[in-house]
Amino acid sequence: MKYFILIALCFFLKSQAAKTAFFEDIYSKKLVLCKKTKEISSDKFVDNIIYYKKNNFYYKRIYKHLTPEMFGAKGDGVSDDYKAIQEMLDKGEEGCIFYFDGKKTYYNAFANKGLWIEPLKRNIWQRHKSATFLFNGAKLRRRLPEWNDKNLKGNYNEGQYYTDDHTALLYLTGNNYVIDNADFNSGLQLGNLLDTSEKPTGVTDYAVGTCMEMGLWLDHCKDVTITNSQFTNSVFPVYVTYSSNLKFLNLTLKYAAQANRRINPNDPAIGGGIKLMNSNNIILENVYGYRNLNDTIEIETLNKNITVTGKSDYDYDNSMVIISSQDIKIDWEANNVIHGTGLLIIGANNQLATQNITGKIKVNNTAWCGVLIWLYKDTNSNIQNINLDINTSKTHYTGLYINNESNNYLIKDININHKSFNDGTGTGIARMINNSVEGSLKGTTSKTNTAVQVSGKSSKKPISAKIDVTKDVKLKYNIDKSATLKIL
Repeated sequence: MKYFILIALCFFLKSQAAKTAFFEDIYSKKLVLCKKTKEISSDKFVDNIIYYKKNNFYYKRIYKHLTPEMFGAKGDGVSDDYKAIQEMLDKGEEGCIFYFDGKKTYYNAFANKGLWIEPLKRNIWQRHKSATFLFNGAKLRRRLPEWNDKNLKGNYNEGQYYTDDHTALLYLTGNNYVIDNADFNSGLQLGNLLDTSEKPTGVTDYAVGTCMEMGLWLDHCKDVTITNSQFTNSVFPVYVTYSSNLKFLNLTLKYAAQANRRINPNDPAIGGGIKLMNSNNIILENVYGYRNLNDTIEIETLNKNITVTGKSDYDYDNSMVIISSQDIKIDWEANNVIHGTGLLIIGANNQLATQNITGKIKVNNTAWCGVLIWLYKDTNSNIQNINLDINTSKTHYTGLYINNESNNYLIKDININHKSFNDGTGTGIARMINNSVEGSLKGTTSKTNTAVQVSGKSSKKPISAKIDVTKDVKLKYNIDKSATLKIL
């Protein structure tokens, strides 16, 4: 009986041995265990990294995750790791885990021959099927993005010569991604910000680049979770198009930059920390923004069901912008907006009305408005259902400005509770209402000259107001002859 068991054990071990084999890793020179596979049936797939061949049998490497080093990446911040990491991204199966060394810097040289290449055929790291990226704090870096001045200035993505316009550090399409502890930096440095006539402004503590490029670009993605990550020094550190069911948790966005070769008389070509377009069902939780040029949060345009919490410091033009988007919930704090407004809500001539915006916003120290709700003259819809608790202080122009420039549409169903302290330091006015606005405005005012100024032509159902003021406020309501305010 013992002899029979011994023979059976030997046959079992022999059969198991035939199913597995050791091969030498071509980069580390270490032996790796592989298992016989039928996934491939041709030598052309044998790469001696994932797939091997022995005695006319094919073997697949046994691994928990793939690493850039398995494909020859150096991670020294100098060597070009583009090919190694792209090969890893290409060969990782559906749902694969990519594991980066947190002590390393992976560099993309964006090598080219100087001639035109279609944007997505440039050396962009990209992936098109589900995966988990565990960066562990590893740094992704790139050659400084370059515009080619041999191309015509207006040809943003056309011309005979190569440009880095519309490139990204990582481009993803498809469903089911996880990204954790990433550190993306496109390398744009602080420079002299240019105005729309391309003259230096003298503002030098913001990042300035040449072409429009991104850190992370999510395009037609669904079910993505990004946690504990920072994206910095790109025109758009995070760029989201045509995507849904995304969750960002503990996100840091810094130094969204200017693309100064894209400047035109109507556009200073400044980027935002995260830009959302044509996307829905997105949660941005605990976001921190710092020195972003256009804004930290840019919900522009055609977005639905967005939730945002967090704060920003020292953004340049705005802290948060919402344009032609719906069902937005915010809990946001904007501090020290250098040139513009804490929260900018715009109704424009687009396919989607700006409506259903709720939540809380605290704004301290802005060069213009604390909160600006602005309906454009050429709009094709109302701004409506705005329910906000607003707390503003030390704004230069005014704490709250509700401005309707349209002759055909309304800003309506407004329900705002506004606490104002020391607003309108340059005008002496805490709040301004211009033209047709309907709804309710309540709040308190201290340390200013005028609590509410109403101008323009009011609607048949003018906005109602109940504002409490302290003794240092000289005038509670200042209403033009053509305007109307329902005082409660």
